[in-house]
Amino acid sequence: IMYHKGAIESSLLQAYISALLFSLACSLIRLFFSREVPNWVTIKPAIQDGWSTCLQTLDGLLPRLGRLASASSDHTIKVWDASSGECLQTLEGHSSWVKSMVFSHDSAWLASASHNYTVKVWDASSGSC
Repeated sequence: IMYHKGAIESSLLQAYISALLFSLACSLIRLFFSREVPNWVTIKPAIQDGWSTCLQTLDGLLPRLGRLASASSDHTIKVWDASSGECLQTLEGHSSWVKSMVFSHDSAWLASASHNYTVKVWDASSGSC
């Protein structure tokens, strides 16, 4: 649920149908509610007998005091709350995609390198460049 939290919150009915279609082949949900799948669903996915225990995936992450930072091709860096997955801050200023970053040893600063060979140094608390 945490992995698909955004999609569930914005599209509840689609999430309901997806739960029926993508539940495990041996699950009680699929067993008891298989008749509830709408007739217009003609192709059903092949679902395995077990799920991964992964709750959420955030790519390109670095830890910082219970927070994570991710670099992105949209020219930004996002700072996330590690426990909830909530985006706390978006750092903007690069003119090309951010391909790497690193926190200083004391976690006071965050340095990011862009595809156009520029490096920016950010105050990790305020987010100012």
